[in-house]
Amino acid sequence: MFLLRDLLAGVELPIVLTAGTLAVGWFALRHRHGARDSRSWAGPLALGVGFAGGYWALFGLPAFPPLDAIEWLFLLTPGLVLLGLLDSLGRVPLQVRVVSIAASAPASMLLLSWPLLNGNNYDSRQAVLFATATMLLVGWIAAMDGLAARVSAAQLSAILFCAAAPAALVLLLSGSQRLGQIGGVLAATQFAGSLVNYALGPAALGRGVIVVFGVLFGGLLLSGYSYAELRPENALMLLAAPLMSWLALLLAWQFRGLPLAATQLALVLVVAGSAVAQAMIDFTAD
Repeated sequence: MFLLRDLLAGVELPIVLTAGTLAVGWFALRHRHGARDSRSWAGPLALGVGFAGGYWALFGLPAFPPLDAIEWLFLLTPGLVLLGLLDSLGRVPLQVRVVSIAASAPASMLLLSWPLLNGNNYDSRQAVLFATATMLLVGWIAAMDGLAARVSAAQLSAILFCAAAPAALVLLLSGSQRLGQIGGVLAATQFAGSLVNYALGPAALGRGVIVVFGVLFGGLLLSGYSYAELRPENALMLLAAPLMSWLALLLAWQFRGLPLAATQLALVLVVAGSAVAQAMIDFTAD
């Protein structure tokens, strides 16, 4: 049962923390580094602060090592933020970025999958799931990283929100209120990012944000499939939904500005909404 406290902690607090961090980064650094790059550097930090703050308010501070594999989503956040900040601040070479993504995704997926890979009921299919999830996530991050260089910061956050919000609902309908709430926290950070970046103007936000969001988003979907009743086809549709923005660039290449942005969001919502519809059908049938 959802309470007012859940709404405040899981939605309003992440919005306030994310928006505040982005605004502070812009005001503090815009004169030194320019308005565009100031929020590029604040982007990963804002996402991490908003997500960690909302998670902590909802569920408290997890133990280390965690008793529940899902708690790694919180514990991994500082390291992901650091990786995102180094990516944004240091202008690291492409080779280093590829290695960092290729290392962070498997490590995160391994920690989330460890109870299944290390349990008494070990099944080789769990190893196949881990390997498949890792490869998909690495490819997803690489594809979305390329997209981030082609859309505005506000549009990128809107695209991610249009994937994360339906994912939260699907996870809830798949039998896990906790995962649904965590997905809601992640969605709230991107809702705030879209509003703030639209209000403050152009910003080079994407480079560090995609790694942080991607691992958290992929980890949620993997956890939903492994520890709840998330159907594999729904997980794949939710993962594919943000990638539909690339399809919009191909289909609507002759458009610019609002028509292109609207086409991107529409395609993302169609694919993510299909997962929601399937989850609602399954929930009603059960």
